[in-house]
Amino acid sequence: MGPAIAAPPPRIVESHGEAMARVDTETREALEAIARDEFPGVPAVCSTAWSRQVPEAIRATAGAIGADLIVMATHGHSGISHVLMGSVAEEVVRTSGRPVLVVRALPPKGS
Repeated sequence: MGPAIAAPPPRIVESHGEAMARVDTETREALEAIARDEFPGVPAVCSTAWSRQVPEAIRATAGAIGADLIVMATHGHSGISHVLMGSVAEEVVRTSGRPVLVVRALPPKGS
């Protein structure tokens, strides 16, 4: 009888941490491509953050990278949908010690 060898089963699914790191990298690269293609020659730092407190994460990230300006897109909700959903951009404008440029998001392609 030969020796018994135990090995872990092959991994088929990436771990949660690996998935989050991959999504983070892909998102940052997509943002960098948009900034580079749409605004050539304009220096931009693209960053991602994971948080349930989005305005706080935006302010913290802006501080960490020394941002001169925060640029945000808004979906332009108004009326009751704005009241019910709140506004991340509005809170960042009100609470950030940095200038914030808010632009209306472009409609999805093909619409």
